[in-house]
Amino acid sequence: AGKVDINIYNLKGQKVKTIISKIPAAAGELIWDGCDDHGKTLPAGLYLYKLQGGKSLLSGKLIKL
Repeated sequence: AGKVDINIYNLKGQKVKTIISKIPAAAGELIWDGCDDHGKTLPAGLYLYKLQGGKSLLSGKLIKL
């Protein structure tokens, strides 16, 4: 239990989307709509994600088609 942050970054390292920033009720699946925080559709390409919860950190790459 604790706060979870999931963010999407472009390859320049700029945060483009905050997917979730709250205390989750349960584990599950999240789907990113491909838009930035302002609702603008982002171009296809390679993006990075960072999931942080407590002392745990998970990061990786994702491809938007």
